[in-house]
Amino acid sequence: MDMKYHFMLKVCEPHIEGEPGDLKFIIRIQTHPYFERKKNDLYTNLTVTLQDALNGFNVSFPHLDGHQVTVNREKITWPGARIKKKGEGLPQHDQNNIIGDLYVTIDVDFPKGELNDEQREAIRTLLHQESKHRLYNGL
Repeated sequence: MDMKYHFMLKVCEPHIEGEPGDLKFIIRIQTHPYFERKKNDLYTNLTVTLQDALNGFNVSFPHLDGHQVTVNREKITWPGARIKKKGEGLPQHDQNNIIGDLYVTIDVDFPKGELNDEQREAIRTLLHQESKHRLYNGL
């Protein structure tokens, strides 16, 4: 849980023959099961099936304020792809007209188990791809 301390100096009623008092408050920012906040932006992860990753998908989920956010893809989506939903983040605390973005990182749920020879051949025929392996530094 993230905590922020805020002070507003000399905004409270003064004591008799005294100076105005200070207002001190603590804001505790709770963690959320689906969203992570970084400044005004929100981040989340979405798992789709391999079929949806190849064919496209349309998924809706509730935002923090309850409205529905829709992620629509009509093309192949790679594992780790990040989709930006402009204006779906959080407002800036001192300027409500500045709103962050929502970033959705896609994870692909591959089928479990084994494929038989017929299924393997069907995939080879469908995709028409040569085997290609590439080693690289991903850091």
